[in-house]
Amino acid sequence: MTEPENNRPSENNTPPVDNIGEPLETQLQKINLELAKGQLQKLNLEITALKPKRNGPAVIVPYIPTIMALLSIAGFIWGVWLFLNQQERDRKTREEERISRDLTQYRNSYEQLLQFSSNPNITVQRVLFLRDDIDHLIDSIYPADKQPDARARLKANIFSLITKECDFTQTRHVQLDIAALEEWKDYEKDLKETPNKTYINKYIRAIQYLHTRDPKYIESVTYTPEIGYREVQAPKELLSNSFGSLVEGFRLHLQLMGKKERDEAIQEFAVVTNNPTLTADLFSSDAGTLLE
Repeated sequence: MTEPENNRPSENNTPPVDNIGEPLETQLQKINLELAKGQLQKLNLEITALKPKRNGPAVIVPYIPTIMALLSIAGFIWGVWLFLNQQERDRKTREEERISRDLTQYRNSYEQLLQFSSNPNITVQRVLFLRDDIDHLIDSIYPADKQPDARARLKANIFSLITKECDFTQTRHVQLDIAALEEWKDYEKDLKETPNKTYINKYIRAIQYLHTRDPKYIESVTYTPEIGYREVQAPKELLSNSFGSLVEGFRLHLQLMGKKERDEAIQEFAVVTNNPTLTADLFSSDAGTLLE
């Protein structure tokens, strides 16, 4: 006889097959094992959560070419900066060395120029070169706003050298004054703007000195533009070169003077030479009137 369906045991109410017939102790062990497994899984999850995420490199990988390019550009810029910085330091070093050399040369040239009157080995041409060299070095050593003062000092030193230290009884000293008038326009310009009778007086005294050494020569010599100086009586010593230089320098200074000062200077020349004919021949003046 078949049992009613209501009396059949439900499949859902059927106890696990594994537990059927197992001792209670075994079941407790399995429960403890499952708990231990759960705690171990939980611990592993906590440990995993504490570890750094490993997806960083994967995120960076697409940007690696850009990063490398930026690093290359930065390295190039750094190299260029180092190069330019080194170039600037080298330029400053070379500039300092150049200024030091120019300053040494400037001082040496100045010293030689000012020794002209006391050192017979320094020629007039050497002085002309030294003056031009100093003028060029001023541009190199001094800033633009200091250069006019430096040139003014140079000109003042040259004037002082010629007016105070040069002895016009020495032909070499007279030739320096002549060269300065012919070669240095600022020298001639200043003398013309501010006449200085010191030069004329130096020439008159030097001519007078030659007259005391050989009066007959000075009083008898004549001059024509075609022939030059004509010696009626030969000098006791070689005075013609010295006298010729003195007359040339004297004539150049006359051209810078006004008429009144010029006539006075010519009259002094006629007196110290006691040679009115020579005076008239040289300066196209009436010597007789000048001597009155």
